[in-house]
Amino acid sequence: MKRKTILLSIIGLALVNMIYSQRLSKEDVLGSYVLKEINYIYADTTINVNPSQDGFLILSPLRYTIAYNPGLNPRVSFQNLSNPTEEEILAGFKSFAFNGGSYEFENDVFTAHPDFAKVPGFEGGEQVYEVKQEGNLFVLTMFDETYPSGEKPSWYGNLKISLSFQKE
Repeated sequence: MKRKTILLSIIGLALVNMIYSQRLSKEDVLGSYVLKEINYIYADTTINVNPSQDGFLILSPLRYTIAYNPGLNPRVSFQNLSNPTEEEILAGFKSFAFNGGSYEFENDVFTAHPDFAKVPGFEGGEQVYEVKQEGNLFVLTMFDETYPSGEKPSWYGNLKISLSFQKE
């Protein structure tokens, strides 16, 4: 009788573990998302940014596109949209993050392979994100980036960037 109880307990624990540890599949994450929150996570502090403008993430079966304002302030329009000043161009460049290309999704890890990027020359690089579903939010936390040359950025190992999206 004791053996039967132990065996049933083990089976029950295994089933509970399977239910609560199910990984997201690629099909689970396909769609269009709106950025709701950014967290810059350092060892001793987290800086929370509520986006001043909507960013987005679009995941199709083969490709992804991500675009958002990484800062605290809304982007500022050029005074003359068809003829911006050098300062306006620089401010516009700094107030926008984007890239898109192919991706892999396996074991709750999203690996992006940009075919186009904000930073010229990053095409062919790689960004690696941990993926979690937290309530109605889809959370990507970038913990690794590699340039096409194989080099790592200066923030590597010191910063994680968490992007929380809500499905549209």
